[in-house]
Amino acid sequence: MKRILIVICIFFLNEYANGQIYLGASSGVSITKFRTHDVSNKNKINNAKCKNLIGFNIDIPILFKLNKNIAIESGLSYLNMGTKIDGSQSLYRIIDQTDPIYQSLIHDGDAKYRLDYLSLPLTIHLTIPFNKYSVYVKAGGYISSLIHGANKSTGTKSKRNLNFGDEKLNTFDWGGIVGIGATRNVGKGYLFFDAKYMIGASNLNKSNFLYSLPFGMNEINNRGAFLNIGYMINLGKVK
Repeated sequence: MKRILIVICIFFLNEYANGQIYLGASSGVSITKFRTHDVSNKNKINNAKCKNLIGFNIDIPILFKLNKNIAIESGLSYLNMGTKIDGSQSLYRIIDQTDPIYQSLIHDGDAKYRLDYLSLPLTIHLTIPFNKYSVYVKAGGYISSLIHGANKSTGTKSKRNLNFGDEKLNTFDWGGIVGIGATRNVGKGYLFFDAKYMIGASNLNKSNFLYSLPFGMNEINNRGAFLNIGYMINLGKVK
């Protein structure tokens, strides 16, 4: 096992010494929603229906191209994440949904919960080049820090910023990334289209009760798809 690790390290160091470094910028649309999970319920029933929330994101990627087939990407991202909550969903398990008390508890319209993050991704790219074009797949992970949150009701048109401390909201998130993309060489760099899916592993419910949300799920995780268009410029060999 030691020999295998040494060989892998030597390979990456050798490729790094002959690699190219790229710096880029991209932006695009985000499609996100919460994954909610009641860990106290064996049947994992969730009465609060989460729906997709549309937002945007900005990436400043840094790519270390080890060779024509392998690259390592990191950088800094600004991400809109969050969810919509179906206002017709009850907070409770109701036997008689025509009951007037139950009806009075139904939310007036959908609720939007938008969470804005600064994120640091780290992924490995496997690329197949075709002349001026290439396609790639990537996988890795990320860590994110929550910098702003807001709650808006579409029924009452009311909006408020979330207080992370009062809401018992976890400001740290981490998870996995999988994605695909395509590039075309242009000038000293290349245009690219990138599609990725982020799978949050951190429980946003810091103390098992997120007061701002209209449901009492024990575990809440981020999920999101991101579609970006951008440009990467070749800064030359790694020195």
